[in-house]
Amino acid sequence: MSFQIRVVSPDDIRPLRALRLEALQRDPDAFLATVESELANTDEVVKTRIAADDNSFIIGAFDGAKMVGMIGAQREHSKKMRHTIDVWGTYVTASARGQGLSADMMHALIARARACEGVKCLKLGVIEGNAAALRAYELIGFEMFATEPLFMRKEDGTIAAQHLMMFKL
Repeated sequence: MSFQIRVVSPDDIRPLRALRLEALQRDPDAFLATVESELANTDEVVKTRIAADDNSFIIGAFDGAKMVGMIGAQREHSKKMRHTIDVWGTYVTASARGQGLSADMMHALIARARACEGVKCLKLGVIEGNAAALRAYELIGFEMFATEPLFMRKEDGTIAAQHLMMFKL
């Protein structure tokens, strides 16, 4: 199957919102947002957030008009941290998994980040227990540099650690 991988634009709001809601419903412990917080956002708020520039962008994978994968990037705001882009919200719908789509999207994100003046590294977090994601990011070249032991309260009330990873551009 052939997918189109590109930067998401505000015109992609419907497929993006559908995929994001699916991700939050199917894997709530992998994301900081919740279905409720996502539904509380208006389309105008989301359109503003997805307007791509060198500070913020989302890479999407499309099967025709349907969005089947996403990965977001947000540049640090602080002047002293502007060399860093935080990677967030990686998700591929179940029907498109196992085809290297996450890696393809990450390579597109890396290429886009390299075009951003002054950016030197990407950072991301992986919730403990997600060994597949850790392996996939390591294969791309990310290195684990820390673990935050009390990172997030999961749906069941337990506290999960986050493994922090970095990719040097």
